[in-house]
Amino acid sequence: MDMLRFVFTKTLPVTKSLRQLCISSTSIASTNFHRRECGSSFIHTTGRRFDLYEFFDLDDFDVDEVKVGRPWRKEELRIKSNTDLHKLWYVLLKERNLLMTMEHMYRSELEALPSPERFEKVEESMENLLDVVRERDIAYKLLEKGEIDEPKSYITRNAIGIPYQRTETEHYIPKEINERFNLMHPEKEGWMDKYLALYEEKIRRQRDYAKTMHQKKREEILEEFEMDEEEIPELPDVSGDKLQEYLENTSELKDINHEGR
Repeated sequence: MDMLRFVFTKTLPVTKSLRQLCISSTSIASTNFHRRECGSSFIHTTGRRFDLYEFFDLDDFDVDEVKVGRPWRKEELRIKSNTDLHKLWYVLLKERNLLMTMEHMYRSELEALPSPERFEKVEESMENLLDVVRERDIAYKLLEKGEIDEPKSYITRNAIGIPYQRTETEHYIPKEINERFNLMHPEKEGWMDKYLALYEEKIRRQRDYAKTMHQKKREEILEEFEMDEEEIPELPDVSGDKLQEYLENTSELKDINHEGR
């Protein structure tokens, strides 16, 4: 089958260039089988397309704001069939591609894309859809196998001995004879103690600095709004999360004996 022939005209401003962007193709029937003009084979396609307008939202050019709805919620997606979710995924994917194309065109004209929050709404809808599909996949595996057949995670060390959580992955070369893997995930050695002590001191300093800034921010709010200590809500303090994670991983490495890294 002959390839479609793209005809691009000279680039014009955003509102005009889209009118000049077109594709010429052979005459193809939309719903019936017809013999092609240049050959003897039969084909069947959807409706004819002479342009790339599906990648552009022509109705929303030269506007300051585009009115759109909210993202898809998980509760709404859970009642849909797998076929509907499959179709909706490609609708959202097409919408995301449209927004990315529009953003590129506006940027080339040094203009701002109207209602850029549409990106976030599409991404949130796609993430919710993936979560629903993952829920169904887990339920199916529990029903059929009685367990969730997912890659397991474990605690290991990086090249300088810092512990971290790693998810199992497939390897083309077995780990036992993979030199690069063994180099990046060595067993603990004596020379690592120096770097581990420095790393722990670093994250402790970061925790202390974050706590200081947290308290300073709280005092500024109290002074600015003339509030009492009990009137201001407690701000979330995550200054020690990284240190806590490091200490827990170190403790777990001491308590377990890995057969493989």
